Amino acid sequence: MFSATTSPKPIGRSAASTPVSGSFSEACRLFPQQQRTLSAAAGDTRRHTGDRTEPGPKDDTHSCLFTRGGKRQGVESFENILFECAEEELNGSAPRWNAVVKFDLDSWFREELTAYIPEISETITPLGAVLEVFRRAWTLETGEEVSAAGRSCRLLLQQWRDGFSADRRYYAMAEYVQKALGISAQIASYPVKRLAELSLFPAVDSELAKKLVEQVLEPHAEADFIRKTAADRLRGGAGKEGTGSIHSIYSLIVSYIDFEKELRRADLSPGSQNELFNRYTQKLYRLDSLYRRSLSAYRSAGSLGSLSPIVGRLEGRYSQHFLQPLAEIWDKKVRESAGPIPTDAKLQERFFKDVVRPALKRGEKLVVVISDALRYEAGCELRGTVIRPQQDTGGSRTGRRRLYRPLPRWG
Repeated sequence: MFSATTSPKPIGRSAASTPVSGSFSEACRLFPQQQRTLSAAAGDTRRHTGDRTEPGPKDDTHSCLFTRGGKRQGVESFENILFECAEEELNGSAPRWNAVVKFDLDSWFREELTAYIPEISETITPLGAVLEVFRRAWTLETGEEVSAAGRSCRLLLQQWRDGFSADRRYYAMAEYVQKALGISAQIASYPVKRLAELSLFPAVDSELAKKLVEQVLEPHAEADFIRKTAADRLRGGAGKEGTGSIHSIYSLIVSYIDFEKELRRADLSPGSQNELFNRYTQKLYRLDSLYRRSLSAYRSAGSLGSLSPIVGRLEGRYSQHFLQPLAEIWDKKVRESAGPIPTDAKLQERFFKDVVRPALKRGEKLVVVISDALRYEAGCELRGTVIRPQQDTGGSRTGRRRLYRPLPRWG
């Protein structure tokens, strides 16, 4: 049994209502004005009138409404109360739960919780309730137990994480829960395709990323499946918060596989100067971009030793099968066409005179990016950032959204 002042009391049914000591403003401070809705199950809201709770109108929200003198003072969602109380219990304190009991809201809290844990124990605490919510959501995700309560628990976790931008808090709680439930060995036993269907715990992504790295260099690896799995996890936001280098590992896997595909399609045969120029500016530059993106992801992942085989193969393939043949072709063409510089060539030393000064004389505003080391593929990325493609709302045409505005003309 927990002490009321340091840890939460069990979520049991309250005794008869008693007058509340303390100001109502204290309750509103502890329960800020936030509201989220859950569509999993409808329930009664509870209206606190100073010394008791009473049911509010039925709808599909799970919120506690604080009123005084007929005016609504604040709203607090059930999921936020639950998880914040559990977090405080985990840290050895219970001010929010004490406020729930103080304002006679624990019976409302228990009734809301039965939508997720129908057979709730009289002695369960907020942290114990969160453990049970995670357990039910996990057995639903793994297919061990499919139930309406499990689906409600899964939705409750998503609402809390997404509705309150609680990614870091979610992962911190999930890491505690996965240790408390002892499911690490279960996760490690799953093959890649099974892990790709799961997402509840951070340990899933850690194990999945590890196994994808092991498989990506195998002679008969399912490259398309591996890439799709990593890309899906990136789109789902995996690894951005709370799981360290996982996001960068997925990025490395996607970039490396794309590099290999581009290299197999690359046309490195001899041709005229125009043919070589067009070939590079239309397709071959992507290999430089993917190579650089892969190395950036590797460094962001902390240059992990487990990733060295991928980067080693990438370096060899890039140098021997792309950079060297391309350099030989260009060198040959340069030597064949060596001669005096054409008189109409746009020389860097005349750039200001030929380009900048005429624009300024016309009253135009001009921004010049000068970089002796701005590689072609980096310039393409810069242009793509400044002018980024964007699908219109109908999804049938592609428009262009400019990320800059014309500079004002000064009087």
